[in-house]
Amino acid sequence: MIAPGAEAPPASPYGPVSITLTIVGMLVVAFVAWRLVQRQERGDADLEAKLRADDERAARGRQEESRRS
Repeated sequence: MIAPGAEAPPASPYGPVSITLTIVGMLVVAFVAWRLVQRQERGDADLEAKLRADDERAARGRQEESRRS
């Protein structure tokens, strides 16, 4: 919405280049964080066992719920 009496909307202080660089920067940070988490989880056998046990527990819960319905 343009203010009454204004001929055009106000100019943005951010150009397309800085917006693109910001988005690319955020993607790079997200990728690096994802890689670090993956590397940490890959070497953690205890975490794998906990995740497997949690999946089994969830499967049992879904089976019990489906029997009740």
